[in-house]
This record gives sequence, structure tokens and C-alpha cells, in this order.
Amino acid sequence: MVTYFLAHVVGWYLVIFSGLLLFRNEQMRHIMTEIVTSRGLFFVLAILTVIIGLLMVTSHNIWVMAWPVVITLFSWLVLISGLLRVFFPDTSLKMAQSFIAHPVRMNTAAVVFLLIGVYLLLHVFYW
Repeated sequence: MVTYFLAHVVGWYLVIFSGLLLFRNEQMRHIMTEIVTSRGLFFVLAILTVIIGLLMVTSHNIWVMAWPVVITLFSWLVLISGLLRVFFPDTSLKMAQSFIAHPVRMNTAAVVFLLIGVYLLLHVFYW
């Protein structure tokens, strides 16, 4: 049951966020630039990312050769990204700035997020 709940939440999050990246690209770049230039806000978001990652990993750490492993991998990536932002903020900031500076990277990430989100939502609603 936790698998379907997280697939629902993560799926919709990825679809919505990818839509923002694809259709409001300039606006999202400006927002991300503001976040990256504010080290305090960047740190607070890193702490929140660690908390969300811990909640997801502890509630869904299912390593199977089936679709639920997508949620497990996503959970671990959220936790690891939060930890990297907390312990290596300068490197994380440089990576974020590089990501923001190249719109093709943002669009590629948005398409990947969209595909993963749709895949999860298909499992929740149809398969």
C-alpha cells in the first residue's frame, strides 16, 4: 500500500515539476538562480531534502526486480542529493549553477522526470 501511495505522490510531483521546467523554463531558471545565490535558503532546502529522503527510504526500501524499485531508487537519490548538499555545499552549488546555465540539460531532465512520473502514474491507475 505504501508503494502505491508513494508512486502516486512521486508520480504527480515529477509530472508537475517537469511541466514547470518545460513550459516555464525562464521563470524556473530565475527561481533556481535566486535559490543558488542564497546560501541560507540552499542549506534549509538541503535539510528538508534529507528529511524527505529519510522518510521515503525508511518507508519504502523495497529492492525487487519490478516497478516498485523505481520508487526505492528515487527515494535513495533524494536522500543522497540532500546529503551531498549538506556536506558538500560548494560542489552542489557549482553543479546547480552549471545545470541552470545550460537549458538543454534542464529540458533533458524535465523529459526524464516526465517519463518516470507518467510511468509511475500508469502503474497506480492502470496496471
